[in-house]
Amino acid sequence: MELFTLYILLLIAMSAAAVLLAIIGELLKPLAIMCMRVLWIQFLDIGRDIGRVIRRFSQYLCAMVPASICWRSRQPKCVSLEPVPTRCASLPAPDSMEPIDGDLHHPSEQAFQLISGAWRLHPHHVLTTTSEPWDIGLALHRGPVRQHNEDYALTLKIGAIKVTVLADGCGGVPKGQVAAYEGCVGGMASVIRHLAWVPHVIAPDSLLAIALQAIYDASDTIRDYALRHGIDPSCTLRSTIIVTLTTATAVHYAYLGDGGGYVYRAQSGNVESFLEPQKAGGQLNYLAASLGASIEGESRCGSIALQPDDLVWICSDGVADRTDPQSLGTELYQAARAHGGDLAGVAQAVLDEFAAYHDDHGPVFDDNMSLILFTPGSVCPGSE
Repeated sequence: MELFTLYILLLIAMSAAAVLLAIIGELLKPLAIMCMRVLWIQFLDIGRDIGRVIRRFSQYLCAMVPASICWRSRQPKCVSLEPVPTRCASLPAPDSMEPIDGDLHHPSEQAFQLISGAWRLHPHHVLTTTSEPWDIGLALHRGPVRQHNEDYALTLKIGAIKVTVLADGCGGVPKGQVAAYEGCVGGMASVIRHLAWVPHVIAPDSLLAIALQAIYDASDTIRDYALRHGIDPSCTLRSTIIVTLTTATAVHYAYLGDGGGYVYRAQSGNVESFLEPQKAGGQLNYLAASLGASIEGESRCGSIALQPDDLVWICSDGVADRTDPQSLGTELYQAARAHGGDLAGVAQAVLDEFAAYHDDHGPVFDDNMSLILFTPGSVCPGSE
């Protein structure tokens, strides 16, 4: 009888231990997943740093041998071209935006190259350009005054995440256009790299960290450009940058410099700003923070919740400093609905209208202009 009682007690103890272990396992599972993600991102960063050291060492070697031997290392940084899989969305027509000056790639062409080069990195996500209605619309405009367009922007969808990177080269220093281009490409490549191999569902804090890291990687890309071309980066190659990663419920953003970021709330008709320009002393043409081979000032980041029928827009200071957000948000929303969600067409039409607007003193919009429109989903805001 005593042995039987002992046997029963032993079974009860073993069952209780098993239940306790199962509960502890379920409690620790999210922590384990988070630790694995952090370790993987750190692993990618270590690999990136090793690759940068090897690349710089090869560049120093190239400086000591004939150019014909190392011509590939002297070419501008460019993702390798491969055939784009059929599941990538079609690109906008080449003439849908103004040509980019010099040998800089048009945004649609650069998006094409980024998708091609990153295809094998993303078994979990489909990388596409964004040409569907109510998805993302991008427009760039040189403006009626400037001789060159020093704004640059890229947009992609990585799985269900909408990614935008917008840069505005500083006109007061040389090579602002190149800084904006290199910063944009480096920032977008960073987001692609850090989203590789992660599950479809990503924690908001991780998306915020990826947006911030994109700014630092954009700075590294500009520094690499200066090194390749023998440029002293201390007095040139400056730009602003805005990075956003948008899910169905929130925009996660990081930025350095000025520009604008706004949300039009369709339910109330109100506009909310989530980007505070980093102006020096409140003066329009002086920045308290900027991107370059080194970062000046402190980058800022945050998240803002979205409703399904909200409309978000990101713009450079050429638009933000000369428009009333409330009026512009209402105009953009109404135009998007009137044109069936053609956000790219609406963005381009608005910039064309701004460029043609004059007052008694001449053109009102006298700077380069860039505008990105997007929604949390891909359905008409306000529809059932």
